[in-house]
Amino acid sequence: MALINAPGQSQGYLGLVSEELDLDRRVAARFALLVGLYSPVRALKTIEEPILMQVGLNDVITPAQTGIKAAQKFPTVELKTYDSGHFEPYQEPLFSFVLADQLDFLNRKLHI
Repeated sequence: MALINAPGQSQGYLGLVSEELDLDRRVAARFALLVGLYSPVRALKTIEEPILMQVGLNDVITPAQTGIKAAQKFPTVELKTYDSGHFEPYQEPLFSFVLADQLDFLNRKLHI
């Protein structure tokens, strides 16, 4: 059984991990039972503070349409989309743009 089983996504994840790291890829089986219940979108209705939602339009792990639809329902959500999959935002060149959007959001909302 694999938790990251979409084609090419395991390599995307491993690209974030140092090759020198001896990574234990096992997880407890009970974790797989909870994955299907995980829904960050469900929590949006309980959050009154401003939210920055960043969505990769080519994400096959977390489908973009789910986030886009949710962002349209809640006035506190500011949506940013990227021409990327799930793991590209964590690496350059996209990382700098994603981080800049986060810092801009924090500046505007928290005045820091």
